[in-house]
Amino acid sequence: MSPDWAWKQATLIPTGAPSSRSLPGAIKPLSPLPVYVSPGVLTGTACRAHGNGVLPVAFLVIPKTSKKHRKKPASQKFVCQMYHASLARIFEPLKQHMTTPDIVRCPDGHFCRVIYDLGPYIADYPEQVWLAGIVQNWCPRSD
Repeated sequence: MSPDWAWKQATLIPTGAPSSRSLPGAIKPLSPLPVYVSPGVLTGTACRAHGNGVLPVAFLVIPKTSKKHRKKPASQKFVCQMYHASLARIFEPLKQHMTTPDIVRCPDGHFCRVIYDLGPYIADYPEQVWLAGIVQNWCPRSD
């Protein structure tokens, strides 16, 4: 997957964007991260005019730790694994529709096979980039 592909996809289908900054008054020992999903492609005007442009899907509860332990690789790996496992569980019902073609009727009346897809992940804050396990400002990485 190239960065250019991700950039092109960003204009097509907006997707989930968790943010700890969008939840006021976080719980002390836990850090809730809301996960949002956009129901489709919306223009800027539509997003600002309608409250239903972005829908909350889940709240991921990630345990907080001290600054001393936060930088340890074991702690970072644990948080990344918890975060990815939670998102995998949330989006699990969509998996079958993203791997096997579905026959649908197009607006022109013809039938075609489609495979559904989620758009790119948009990370607004450094902690979202860290949690997603990607390199900030460009390409995703794989383990």
